[in-house]
Amino acid sequence: MEKIKTYEAVTKPTETPQNVLSSFTYYNRIDVAPDTKAARLFTEHMKKVWLRNYDKDSTILEFNFHPSESELVDFYDTAPPESRVTMGLILPMDFAVGDSMPPIAHLNYTIRTSPDEVMSLPSLSTKKMDLDTCRAKRDSTEIGTQLEYPTTCPINGYYYSNFLALQSLVDQTFLELVTGKQVNLTLTVENYPKAEYTAGRFVSLRVIFQKYSITFQYITSPTD
Repeated sequence: MEKIKTYEAVTKPTETPQNVLSSFTYYNRIDVAPDTKAARLFTEHMKKVWLRNYDKDSTILEFNFHPSESELVDFYDTAPPESRVTMGLILPMDFAVGDSMPPIAHLNYTIRTSPDEVMSLPSLSTKKMDLDTCRAKRDSTEIGTQLEYPTTCPINGYYYSNFLALQSLVDQTFLELVTGKQVNLTLTVENYPKAEYTAGRFVSLRVIFQKYSITFQYITSPTD
């Protein structure tokens, strides 16, 4: 006989909404390709956004450049453990950055992550999450703390892998370069409450898209 297990409803928030930039809590190196003047100017501005909006420690966020995406991938395959690639940013070859060049109207970029990291993204082949995920119990002293780890809540890998942090920095940098204004953007994430769920018996709908909340606060002001 199949064992029946009931998961209690989660009716109250059990974690404080997290600023996505807070996932950059220690030294992070972003590997960038291609190595162009525009890419270096863009990432230099990204670092300014990081220092202004979240942390004054310039050593937490560094960039390592590669001539092309293929060479970045080759480096990922051959780099020693101390130089391993955890996250890559692929920028366009031909976009303009700087006062002497026309402003960029749009930006297509790619974020590449390593599946070998403990705090990695959920598998891209997994389109839905089981109803028993993201339900780790917290006692009263833990309520209002950090997001649940991806081991029990895979969707939170987008936060812990630094994917959302990097995406936020790129988008905010792009907005500032396009508008010519300083942008103060706060992006937070948290999990929604969940209904009671009983596993081990027939349920008409066994899986659903994991509920997830992203909140934007967008303020612009003239640049100094």
